[in-house]
Amino acid sequence: MRRTIAAVAAALAVAAGLLVPADPVLAMEDAGPVVAAGTPQRHTSPVPQLTSFGSAVYLWSPNWNSEPAKVFNFSGYGFTGATISLQRLTGGIWTTVKTSPVLKTDSARLTYTFATEGTARFRAVLNKSGKRIATSDPLPVTYARQETSIWAADSFTNNPFSTAEGRVAAGTQWSTTYVLYSALGNRRGSLQEYRNGIWQTIRTVDFTKASGWKATVKTPLVNATTSKRYRFTVAATAQEKSWTSGSTAIAHMNPADYTGYKKAAYNYMKPYCDKQVITLIGGYTSFAWWPSYRIEMAQTYGTGKSLQYVALHECAHIASYKLYNDDAKLTSRMNAIYGWAGKEQLADCMAYAMGADKNYGGTYTRDCSGYRGTAARKVLAGQKP
Repeated sequence: MRRTIAAVAAALAVAAGLLVPADPVLAMEDAGPVVAAGTPQRHTSPVPQLTSFGSAVYLWSPNWNSEPAKVFNFSGYGFTGATISLQRLTGGIWTTVKTSPVLKTDSARLTYTFATEGTARFRAVLNKSGKRIATSDPLPVTYARQETSIWAADSFTNNPFSTAEGRVAAGTQWSTTYVLYSALGNRRGSLQEYRNGIWQTIRTVDFTKASGWKATVKTPLVNATTSKRYRFTVAATAQEKSWTSGSTAIAHMNPADYTGYKKAAYNYMKPYCDKQVITLIGGYTSFAWWPSYRIEMAQTYGTGKSLQYVALHECAHIASYKLYNDDAKLTSRMNAIYGWAGKEQLADCMAYAMGADKNYGGTYTRDCSGYRGTAARKVLAGQKP
């Protein structure tokens, strides 16, 4: 077989340069998400096949394309001095939709844009000196508009306020930021509260290109100890369907209503952890949680200095979490200062700085000399050591 025939090839692939065989190829790659709303996008095609013996023209399926769009780049490889044409089958006739300039570097890139949804068949043709040298097998490609997706950027789920883990201190607000992906245009979002058996909109936000398709919603300021349920919706447009999140129950907790053991613990930490969410648990170990900033207190410390130490130790955790708002960075920095269990040693040193008695503490350290004590006082003052 002469090289003028054996070396001629045209193909469709998913990424320019992904397949560069010894023969010339025509590769297809995604040019980026230029999409609209609707059903999920998809591409279908047959398994790559060879044409009849004697021709090296073949097609590659674009199934590797991880993020297909309505705009594609077709990269072609052939003889210098030849042209590569992309043809689409329309009404039973193969019509040339793109042709490269005369190849000067043995390769070319063509762009094709789907005008509407649907399936089309394509083939590649290699021409030189006005003669068709080779034609690829046809390849069917389906384009469908990509559905707009909606995600809560700072949430365990797509429900609003999930990171609060069900509790928000009265007089404070919790927020969730929603982001739209593949949005067609501006959208209106609504925070809704379940009242008297129906969902009522209490706040609206707008998703726009200028905002990066982001919008933040916050819980209302509630001073009473009460429970409420919230959800978030995005209104439909002429081209897109509406979207509704699941609901989240939030207990708004006013520390002024604490009683008994909870009140005793809160009274110790109040000067440093005002409006602190506290719940009581069994066992012998208390916990401070991030990112919900809530404290779970065991009830086995009595009501004197042992409780004071534990309450202030957990309050110290909350103060350090709020200062860093990044547990990994907090952990790394405190391990560098204190060594093993750096966050816990920091909380002990902060508790002593807040008035805890070392004789009733020392679970992790009593050594707060030098920079160990300085670092604790800095965090207590809202400064990163």
